[in-house]
Formats: sequence, structure tokens, C-alpha cells
Amino acid sequence: MDFIFFIQARVGSTRLPNKILKPFYNSISILEIILNKLKYSFPKIKIVVCTSVNAENDSVRSLSQRLNISCYSGEE
Repeated sequence: MDFIFFIQARVGSTRLPNKILKPFYNSISILEIILNKLKYSFPKIKIVVCTSVNAENDSVRSLSQRLNISCYSGEE
């Protein structure tokens, strides 16, 4: 059986916009920390970041690409 981690992330928020990508610890975002920990802890399990097709989530797609992680964009 193959396993996949699906991480849901988007930057749209009314209370704190872009919170998933704001510097959190050592200038690293929460999303990047999560993805790096998963890659390190489970190197054989595929990771897919799921976000919406909205242009505001281009930064989520860019981070995924930079970390060499698959990204799926769909309707919100």
C-alpha cells in the first residue's frame, strides 16, 4: 500500500492574511517547517500540497516547487 501526505494550504484569511507563509521560526514559514519535517521523517512517502487555483496562492505553489514537492490546485 502506498501512502501520500496531503497538506492543505492557502493564503486567504480574513483575520491574518498569508499566515501560512509568514516567518514563524528562524525566518521559516509554518508551511515550510511542516513540509521539511515530513520530507525528513518520511522520505519514502509522497507529499502533495493542495491549494486553490486563485492567483493569491501562487506563493504556495512556488514554495512547493522550490522544495521539490508536488502541488495540486483545485477549486476552493
